[in-house]
Amino acid sequence: MFLINPYILGGGAVGNPLWNDLLAYYTADNTPNDALGTYNGTLTNGATYGTGIINNGFSLDGVNDYVDIGNNLDFSGDTPFSFSCWVDSNSNNVDVFGKYTSSGIIKGYALSILSSGLLRFYLQNNNSTDRIRVDSTTAITSGLKHITVTYDGSTDANGIKIYINGVSDTLSILTNGFTGGLSSTVSFTIGTGAGFGFFNGIIDEVGIWNRELTASEVTELYNSGSGLQY
Repeated sequence: MFLINPYILGGGAVGNPLWNDLLAYYTADNTPNDALGTYNGTLTNGATYGTGIINNGFSLDGVNDYVDIGNNLDFSGDTPFSFSCWVDSNSNNVDVFGKYTSSGIIKGYALSILSSGLLRFYLQNNNSTDRIRVDSTTAITSGLKHITVTYDGSTDANGIKIYINGVSDTLSILTNGFTGGLSSTVSFTIGTGAGFGFFNGIIDEVGIWNRELTASEVTELYNSGSGLQY
């Protein structure tokens, strides 16, 4: 009798609510394309592949590599969403992903790793007066780490959660004055985003949902450190 892993059938276990409202998923297994086939990506400036948590991941050099998903994955700022990925960063003060304008009224969202190793997540309509910024209180170190960011759509910093290796971290709220409005015409990018710097290392299993994942779903994605692939 042969046992078949149900997660490889039809993109996920039959009836598994984890994959409900999944917008895009990047396995990075020698392809930059979305596993759902909707928001396909392009390796840019020499981005390639290296060993990830499951098979391969995006391998980025920290100079100018990134994955360009195009002008997609916009959010209004007053609706829920979630992001999940595995990262192994060879340096800090870098961006993991984002959709973030770089001139004029700077708006959008991004996840960064600060020089201290802490994680920072932004939501902003204006970089000086209309934004949310939260930092983790746990620093990440080298080696593959699972990171999930969830947002409940409340336009309040207290509606954001950051999970590190499946555990919800205590957050420091730096700014909490967001009225909503994130839409822009720039690309969603993996390996850059908010202007801190290009990511140096591996990013794997990038998932984006238009809902807030539950704590148990984050645990399922972490899967005791072995990861779960769509």
